[in-house]
Amino acid sequence: FYRITIGGLPYYGSEGLVRDTTFHYELNSEGEVFNKTRNFKTFVRVYTLESYPVTSELIEVYEPYNIYDTSGGGIDTVAVEAELFQDSARYYFVNADTNVFYTDRKVYRNNHYGILPPSIGIVTFDGLDENGLPYDLNSPYTAKADELTSVPLRMGNLPDDEVYISFYFQPKGLSLSGPVVGDSLVLDFYNPLTDSWGNIWGTDAFQADTFRQELVKVPEEYLVDGARFKFRSYANSTGSFNHWHLDYIYLNYNRNDEDTAYRDIAYVYESHSLLKEYQAMPYWHFQINPAAYMIDSSGVIIVRNNDDNAASVFNKVVITDTINQIDFYRYPATPQLSIVKPFENFVFKYPIFFSYSPQDIDSAGTFAAEYTIRIGTQTTHDFLPTNDTVYSTAILDNYYAYDDGTAEAGYGVNPEQSSSGVSALMAVEFNQPIKDTLGGIQIYFLPQYRDIRNQSFTIKVWAAHPSGGPGNLIYDKEEVFNPIFTPPNGFVTYWFDTLIEVPQRYYVGIEAVGEYSMNIGYDLNNNHKDKIFWSFDGLDWYRPSPGIFDGSLMLRPIYRKSYWGVGIKKNYIDNSAAILYPNPTRESFTIEIDSKVKPLKISLFDIKGKLVLDQSFQSNIRVGHLPKGLYFVRILMENENVLHKRVILQ
Repeated sequence: FYRITIGGLPYYGSEGLVRDTTFHYELNSEGEVFNKTRNFKTFVRVYTLESYPVTSELIEVYEPYNIYDTSGGGIDTVAVEAELFQDSARYYFVNADTNVFYTDRKVYRNNHYGILPPSIGIVTFDGLDENGLPYDLNSPYTAKADELTSVPLRMGNLPDDEVYISFYFQPKGLSLSGPVVGDSLVLDFYNPLTDSWGNIWGTDAFQADTFRQELVKVPEEYLVDGARFKFRSYANSTGSFNHWHLDYIYLNYNRNDEDTAYRDIAYVYESHSLLKEYQAMPYWHFQINPAAYMIDSSGVIIVRNNDDNAASVFNKVVITDTINQIDFYRYPATPQLSIVKPFENFVFKYPIFFSYSPQDIDSAGTFAAEYTIRIGTQTTHDFLPTNDTVYSTAILDNYYAYDDGTAEAGYGVNPEQSSSGVSALMAVEFNQPIKDTLGGIQIYFLPQYRDIRNQSFTIKVWAAHPSGGPGNLIYDKEEVFNPIFTPPNGFVTYWFDTLIEVPQRYYVGIEAVGEYSMNIGYDLNNNHKDKIFWSFDGLDWYRPSPGIFDGSLMLRPIYRKSYWGVGIKKNYIDNSAAILYPNPTRESFTIEIDSKVKPLKISLFDIKGKLVLDQSFQSNIRVGHLPKGLYFVRILMENENVLHKRVILQ
């Protein structure tokens, strides 16, 4: 728990904050104050860390200094003693969830960075900590970076010649920055009797597009209760660099030095979105013509046999009506049976002749189907059943997204001198079925070496030029923003000060001002490079050069609608007043509401519309007892207005 958060994210400043107002004073040449302006205020949530459960309050704060601006005499900044400083506390619990194997969260768990992993779901080591911040933004040298540390283990009285730990690893993978000379990945074990760590395995830097398996015998000195293991990486500590990817970490006894095969059939990647071009889109746009946006095939599906024996595998594609619990669509009618050779991949691709009926999508963006690709085996034992099924849905919300939410790289434009200063413009093309109103954008800035947080950017929207690319400016937001570094792949929302009407084809982006390239996250798993444009002057526009890898820029337009349904104005508080995090989640989520109206009640509905939680409003909601899936959150306010959010339980 962090003591101070802003919008659900940790406060990163080191100078602290004050509760009392601080000011900007303007003085004449005699030192007399002729104008007094309050410094910029913000709201932070301050937590009490002395005991659990942690409680909090939302308070108004100011930066701890007064500014004295004398006419003709310069500016003096006088520090005020800060009252609030960032702090943190960690609480450990015995948890019934047997999947809680690790005590830190510095690595990034994902389904995208690895190339043909043995099983879906890997962890990636790089130079970013758990908050998405570089370990040392100003020192581009190899240093200690990410760690993955196990919980204490019951290892006493195990046979000293039968305990092994195995794992697969891949340096670089799909990312653009693999390990370089000086980088390394190591495995340590901890002995609680001597209170010391010892190294039992390591590798120097190299780069590969395949996963390599290692099988390491655990020395006898670590076969004691309370032993732990830790993977450590050494990398460029200034950002998302020098990636190592790990999969299939397996520690057990009754093993030997040839125990490298597992009776396990596994999906390698997640399934494609049900949407053809997008990962997400506004539901009311989708509702106009669902068939135009639905995929017509499953795409390439890869299944791996991790056993040293051939396996009989059956597979199918199913789209289920989650309301009535029947199948909208199934292919093939009888599951296809195939033989997969040892340690080889099986590839299949199935047609999908299905599209939603518009009445299956209501005004809250609820859809009545779940897209499932499932495999099974004829064996009586499966080493890891959780990787036998992958799910997908159509994300219907209030925004468009080309990207899948993971940045394997960053994309930016090196600025040049222009009338705005040293600047560069980037824009992304979007096509919508009707004219509509835009309310803001979301951007993920990827931290990489240069600290761009003191640089600035403005938001712009363009109409399409007749010959292609951005044309006339529709909107040029005067407010200047600074990039914000967030937890990995955490988008920051920048709201417009008014709704902007945009035509069916339009471009939205930023003008970045400053010395360095302002890298926006770049998803290498989905190719929409043809939708990206850049310019130095806003007149001559260019597409990314052929040498740039295919990908999608992690910039998303957000829509706001004043009217819902046909001719009926809905009386509501803007849903943006409520922030729900983390999302997806597993055990609990937190809701912060920036409104003068008091929340009274919170309700939770599953995808079938069943009420699963109904209680007076609390900011922290525990949901670990509920099945995984999509849930709809309804918050009743004191003025009888209602806020709607959605949350995914993993």
